[in-house]
Amino acid sequence: MIKYTQVDKSNEKEFNEILQLNNGKCVRKIRKYYLDGNFEIDADYFKEPNDMIMIEVSTQQISLDDYIPPKGFVEVTNKKEYENYGIYNGSIKSVGTILEGTDGVGKSTTIESLIKEGIICRDREMEIFSKNMMFEIPMSLRANIYNEYLKNHKDLVIFLINKDKEELERRINSRNHISEFDLEAYRYNKLYLDTYLYMIENNLTEDKLKLFDATGLTEKEQKEGVKKLILERK
Repeated sequence: MIKYTQVDKSNEKEFNEILQLNNGKCVRKIRKYYLDGNFEIDADYFKEPNDMIMIEVSTQQISLDDYIPPKGFVEVTNKKEYENYGIYNGSIKSVGTILEGTDGVGKSTTIESLIKEGIICRDREMEIFSKNMMFEIPMSLRANIYNEYLKNHKDLVIFLINKDKEELERRINSRNHISEFDLEAYRYNKLYLDTYLYMIENNLTEDKLKLFDATGLTEKEQKEGVKKLILERK
């Protein structure tokens, strides 16, 4: 079996003329090909209209069910939003959204569910929000650091909280590995809430910081609530 991709080349002038005809819309990506054992990997590095990486996996020797995707990847097989035509027409609904919150609050589950619908979120901003959400950092200093970030970035930042201490502890205790931060999950959870309330009171959110309380909600209800916040901003 011969595998090939037909590519029609154009020079810069022709490319810009095509862009004008399409009102500047295009799908711009770099494709790289890899072999991973028995698996053939096509990795697409998208730059326009969204910044993301998508891989396509194929094999002729063993079942694709045996392929384990890299950590952090979410399977979107048969999702039309992630076909080139869908991406070109704006099926990826959101980028530039950051979900923050303590361990066990459901960030990863919510992010994975949203990605399957074409809504891309980041799991934390480690160098700004997570790094400064520490008990020893004064509230006023932390709030000013966050405010400076919000002033200079377009990101929507959502703090996820869950006031059900027993539920948070149940999720933490179900993990194979429990860190010292996990053990303080409920205290960190309250720190996120207190920080948000302080920033609201002092007009420091720039209308880019939101709070979502997932207490008592199912995974689906939590996902839908976060989705509503994201799409309202658009």
